[in-house]
Amino acid sequence: MPPAPIPERTTCETLAEWSQHVKNAMEVIDQPETEDNWDRMERSYLLLASVVRGGAYKLETDFVPGVRTIARPTNKAMASERTRLSGPAVELVSVIGARMGIKFEPLIPLYVPTILKLCTRSSKIYVSRAQACLKLFASHCRVPALVTLFKEAVTDKSQTLRISATDALHDFLSTSLRDGPPRMGKWVEDVEWIIKATARDATPETRKLSRRVFATYAQLWPERVNE
Repeated sequence: MPPAPIPERTTCETLAEWSQHVKNAMEVIDQPETEDNWDRMERSYLLLASVVRGGAYKLETDFVPGVRTIARPTNKAMASERTRLSGPAVELVSVIGARMGIKFEPLIPLYVPTILKLCTRSSKIYVSRAQACLKLFASHCRVPALVTLFKEAVTDKSQTLRISATDALHDFLSTSLRDGPPRMGKWVEDVEWIIKATARDATPETRKLSRRVFATYAQLWPERVNE
């Protein structure tokens, strides 16, 4: 008999409940992926996403240690050659980022580099999932640490990664135009550097996105345009 479907949301209101869910998941996901266990791993990631949607993220500081605990196996799962395992792992990270918002910042170094690497894959499935996740981070988390990673990404030899990073930066700035940008800092200079670099990119799509980024940048900081 197949296991019961995992609900969209599984209520989680206490640290004890969250800790138990993390412990149960780690018993499954923190082991080498095999033909015999990948489906249990898939289910574990789907359940964790359900638990996060069900309120675990509201635990805030008590929530973060659990997210750190699952980082290593989750990154491995996101990079898995099995799309049915990679997908739920990426979904979990997306759900966490969307709900934590700017509080996701200390977790960016743990998860976002793997998402960026997925944008270099030859499979459109991996790339589209990773792009959606990046755009979600850009619009929901919107912290300068993301811009630093985008700056590195637009110099990569992968066309799809350069496109993905430029597109995500556009979402970052568009949301900033609507809701207000983060505090001014070096990250604005990084945005300007990205605009100049992508305007000369060999890929037409990247150059097109670069023009959109510049247009939004000009609306945010018109006084800097002619500097």
